[in-house]
Amino acid sequence: MGADGGTIPKRCELVKKKKKAEKLDRSVKNATKWRNCQLSQQPLKKPIIACRYGRLYNKETVIEAILTKTIQNFEVASHIKGMKEKSKDILFIKQ
Repeated sequence: MGADGGTIPKRCELVKKKKKAEKLDRSVKNATKWRNCQLSQQPLKKPIIACRYGRLYNKETVIEAILTKTIQNFEVASHIKGMKEKSKDILFIKQ
């Protein structure tokens, strides 16, 4: 039985839709930005520095990346050129 030509399936009945990518909750996303270093993804520890874009970094991690000349490899910190006190790139946060 069946296959007698009674129904013709539509495209939407045959083709399955792709699953939408799950998005992170905005509060979770912001919490990780405020609690983790943007370079190393490690928890923030004193001393902390902030760049002109508002990203927070562990000072030790930034110094290490500058000295090993790998800071340009990180997209989130490629704008940081040095650690001068009067530089517009970074802000030293006093604890």
